[in-house]
Amino acid sequence: MRRSYRFSCNSGLSLAEVLLTMSLLLVVMATLAGLAREYSQVLRFTSGKDATLEAALVALTRSADESREALVFSHPAPGNFSPDSELAFERERPDQNMGLALPPDVAPVPPWGPVDPTRRLSVRYYRSAQNRLVREVDDGTVIEPQELAEGVTGFQVTRQPDGGLVIAISVQEASRVKSLSTRVSLPLEVTP
Repeated sequence: MRRSYRFSCNSGLSLAEVLLTMSLLLVVMATLAGLAREYSQVLRFTSGKDATLEAALVALTRSADESREALVFSHPAPGNFSPDSELAFERERPDQNMGLALPPDVAPVPPWGPVDPTRRLSVRYYRSAQNRLVREVDDGTVIEPQELAEGVTGFQVTRQPDGGLVIAISVQEASRVKSLSTRVSLPLEVTP
C-alpha cells in the first residue's frame, strides 16, 4: 500500500517566525564578524612583536656564524673578559674564490699566514642610538652599514676564559625585555 504525503498550505512558517529566524541569524553573523575582527587585530599586534623577536634571533645567529669565520678580533680585545658593546673582527671575503697566499721563497716571517691580507673584510656589529642592531662591512674602499633588527635595547659581547664568546641581544617587547644569547666556540687560531 502506498502512502502519499500531502502538504497543506498551512504547513509553512508564519511571517513572525521568518522574521524571528532572520533576526537571530543576523545576531549570530554580527557576533562572528566581531570575533573575527578582534582576532585579526590580535594577530596583527602579535605578528609585529614576533617579527621583532625573529629579526633579533636572525641577527644573533648571523653574528655568531660570522664570528666563527673570524681571523682576527679587535672587539672584544683579546684578554679582555669584561662585556663589550660591539663585536668587530676581520674575516676573509666570501665573494671571491678561495685562494691561499703562496709562501714566499725565503722562510716566512712569523706573522705570515695562508690568507692573503688583501682579501680581508672588517666586520662590525653594534647597537645604534635608534635601538637598531647594525652590521658594518668595510672592504677597504667603502663602508656598508646594514640594519639587522629594530627595537634592540642591548647588545653585549663577552669573551670567555676558554677562548669562546657569548653574544647577547635584548629586545623590548611591550613592558618586558627579552634576552637572547648564544655561545660561540672559536678556532684555536683566533683565541687569545
